[in-house]
Amino acid sequence: MLLRTGSAGSHTVSDHITVLTEALAQLPARHRRDLLITLDGAGASHGVVEHITKLNASPWRRAHYSIGWELGERERAALAQVPTPAWGVVLDDEGQPRDPDEAAVVELTALLRQGPGGNQLAGWPADLRIIARREKPHPGAQLSLFEELDGWRYQLLATNTPRSNAQFLEARHRPHARVEDGIRTGKDTGLGHLPSTSIEINRAWCLAAGIACDLLCWLRLLCLDGPLAKAEPKTLRYRILHTPYPHRHRPTPTHDPHPGDLALGPGTRRLPPRRARPAPTDPMLINHVPDPDPRNHPQPWTPAPTRRENRALSLTAP
Repeated sequence: MLLRTGSAGSHTVSDHITVLTEALAQLPARHRRDLLITLDGAGASHGVVEHITKLNASPWRRAHYSIGWELGERERAALAQVPTPAWGVVLDDEGQPRDPDEAAVVELTALLRQGPGGNQLAGWPADLRIIARREKPHPGAQLSLFEELDGWRYQLLATNTPRSNAQFLEARHRPHARVEDGIRTGKDTGLGHLPSTSIEINRAWCLAAGIACDLLCWLRLLCLDGPLAKAEPKTLRYRILHTPYPHRHRPTPTHDPHPGDLALGPGTRRLPPRRARPAPTDPMLINHVPDPDPRNHPQPWTPAPTRRENRALSLTAP
């Protein structure tokens, strides 16, 4: 996570490479040999793609990318040349094929490199592939003019993974949508409101919010089970993190109110006992002597009589 100024653009290559480098540095060394980097459309720049291509050129590491691709004029022209039988089926979340009249997928690499318009991807790496997915738009979807005339909603992605069909590549890129959920829950954890106009203070705030997101992730992964294992920060805050104030007239519970949501073992989880209040050590508090000055003893407050009460007293007076 990188905090930038408000004038920074979304396609700044140096910032994308910085975030990617720091993210890879957090991975253990044994997990850096087989990488899959997923980005949205803002990462579809020459600098980012070439940087990942250089990472993939290492003999001891494989780095593949799956990046959202813009639906431009060349892509629309290629889609118009795709015959209907060339569209393949799309797999759902359970691996079952969907109805071709509802969703379909096809690869556009050959049409963009060897089509009538020549090699339209000449400035990109030779192993770049373009995958297109179309589906019937849901009510309220924002469509472009081309999509409104065609009747389909298109989503494109670019990847350098060889020897894989379009169905697998499209299904692999689909879970990238969980990034939006991570951004939304990150805002609920503290990223939604920055506390200061100083960028240094805001950077420290973002660092603390990122640590909180990591701790909540490990809490769900190691300590929770059932619905709480997939709960968002708001749910965890009111179910676990918030500790109610123990009132004197209400006994303090000794058992966890939600024992079934914990994955640490069977049975109820005992809460730690309350600590006894230490005895005073100040001799003035031990041998308390009443203060003879009445001004140091507050008297009970008596409200002044209202206008109606004064009138009633005056009428009843002899």
